[in-house]
Amino acid sequence: QSSVYNNNSLAELIQQYKTATPERRADIDLLVYTTDAAQIDMIGNTLIKYPSTAVINIIDFVSYYSTRAPEAVWHVYRDNYIVYNDKFGLAQFKYASALRSMIRHQRSSQIILEIEKFFNTHVAGAGHLGVMNGLEEARFVSKFKRDSEPELTRYLKSQRFCRDL
Repeated sequence: QSSVYNNNSLAELIQQYKTATPERRADIDLLVYTTDAAQIDMIGNTLIKYPSTAVINIIDFVSYYSTRAPEAVWHVYRDNYIVYNDKFGLAQFKYASALRSMIRHQRSSQIILEIEKFFNTHVAGAGHLGVMNGLEEARFVSKFKRDSEPELTRYLKSQRFCRDL
């Protein structure tokens, strides 16, 4: 189930953010509750294109939305990799934690492979361990789902309480 923030309210908030000074932008919270990939993409790209004095906001974006729409977060990160790595490549704990969260929540085998290939050619700086941990977790969940889901589905369908629903 997707949760969508009111599009008009989000457009107004983003416009207010864009027209503010970098100092004022630091006080405007764009991290609204939504799971809509298009809205998350818009928020992430706005934070990158219109920086504030609170540089941490762009990494908070990754951490906040990684559980809500990890693929959208990955696309924003991938497209703005240089900015993220320049700003946080030396911030070991915050960067590694955000990268781990973004990667570990991926569920598409294709996206996991894309991320793996990306980081084979792009350095994550101090976030390297977060990338490695995130990939390990994402691969495990993907493999578990692929290998166990059919058997688990058969078992549940054979149980009376599942047939009654």
